Amino acid sequence: MSIASTKIVTSKSSNVARMYFRIAVRKSDGSPLTGVELRLTLEGDGSFQPNFDSKSVVRVPDAEGNAEVTWYRRNIFSRDIKATLTVTSPDQSSTVVLEETEAPAEVKTEWMPRRKI
Repeated sequence: MSIASTKIVTSKSSNVARMYFRIAVRKSDGSPLTGVELRLTLEGDGSFQPNFDSKSVVRVPDAEGNAEVTWYRRNIFSRDIKATLTVTSPDQSSTVVLEETEAPAEVKTEWMPRRKI
């Protein structure tokens, strides 16, 4: 297995409610690794889901070997946040890169679907 991890540290005075991460997985020859299940785990504060506690999810990389995940603070603003996000690839020879990124352009900020007029 190949593993990558990153620390999530946010002070209680921060207004950060979510963070976005991109995962890039490559085979030993540098080509994209696709069709595998990447296991993501979260130790510490926050969740992978906005409305309930989720400490483990699975992502399948796209044709470019990339996947995305969002970390949610879940209304924990009374104390500092500390967590570790870990990605595990089942392919031992693969390379896993995990990095924080900006919000995707297609992020929905509305809770109600729009009605077509």
